[in-house]
Amino acid sequence: MAYERDCLARLNLQVKTAEYRYTIDVAEVDIIDSLFKKLRGRQARKLREDFCATANTSCEWVKRRDTNTAICFDICLLYT
Repeated sequence: MAYERDCLARLNLQVKTAEYRYTIDVAEVDIIDSLFKKLRGRQARKLREDFCATANTSCEWVKRRDTNTAICFDICLLYT
């Protein structure tokens, strides 16, 4: 019984974390979209995301409009 409760608690935390990350990515894209439009007077079409890890922001960006493109970089150096 305790095992099932622990599994359910971990699953609930993972769902909440995923929802939080999605909300942050959507908000970030909203900010980029509105700032670019305010500064340039047009919609942005390209996004370069450095240190993207999951690339969630880029994924959200290209889902916005058919004309949007994104380039993601996540350079990880391994020291051995």
